[in-house]
Amino acid sequence: MDINEDEQQALENLVTRYMGKSEITLKIQEMINNNKKRLILELDSIREFNNKLSNALLNNPLKWLRYLENHLSSIISDMNDSGDLKRSTRDFVGVKKQDEYFIDLQGAYGRNMVSPRGLTADLANKMVCVQAIVTRMSIVRPKLVSSVHYCEDTKQGSVKEYHDQYSLGNNANIEGNSISAKAAGYMTNAVPTKDLNGNPISFEYGLSNFRDIQILHVQEPPERTPVGQLPRSVEVILQDELVDKVKPGDRYILYFSI
Repeated sequence: MDINEDEQQALENLVTRYMGKSEITLKIQEMINNNKKRLILELDSIREFNNKLSNALLNNPLKWLRYLENHLSSIISDMNDSGDLKRSTRDFVGVKKQDEYFIDLQGAYGRNMVSPRGLTADLANKMVCVQAIVTRMSIVRPKLVSSVHYCEDTKQGSVKEYHDQYSLGNNANIEGNSISAKAAGYMTNAVPTKDLNGNPISFEYGLSNFRDIQILHVQEPPERTPVGQLPRSVEVILQDELVDKVKPGDRYILYFSI
């Protein structure tokens, strides 16, 4: 649902106020001290703070959850610059500014809490909670997010980003004097071997960005399956530190956007 500029500004102000609460600051501090990159927020707490903000996160997660995560990264960067982060249990190097942080929402999802059978079109692009049993899982594979290339002839570097059906946004974060993927003219997901002028380029593996990915198949629990019908199943994509956390036969409550 589209909102006007005043409503958007109001929601942005609500995010700033909520993330500035003392208990959220303590959660961020604890997350950093434990070397984690995923902040768990209670949906009930957000709903108690402001119902409009909780509705925005449930009904438009690709926009507002990403905005919340960007705000979280900004807070951590400011804390790192000001020296407010306590690193008693962290490495000496501290927090890297280019680290990507995530937010999970847990709590009462209301009508958005369903089984795989309930994942209908009216829940598309919304945040949902799904009760299911893990039936199959793939091995953990590396996924190329962005590749860095260098041309000996022109002495110039370039960066190519890769997007597929599982990509929710631009996750690449590479710094340096390089050409963006759009400027470099790469239009496919194939790894380039030459630049636009036909000059050979090398693949800088050490500077490229990879992430772990795993595919799960989860199935409707038997007690929620209508009599005489087969259980429905759905495919779930796990990335980063969420991989390799479950095994077939486990019952889980999954929180994700569809």
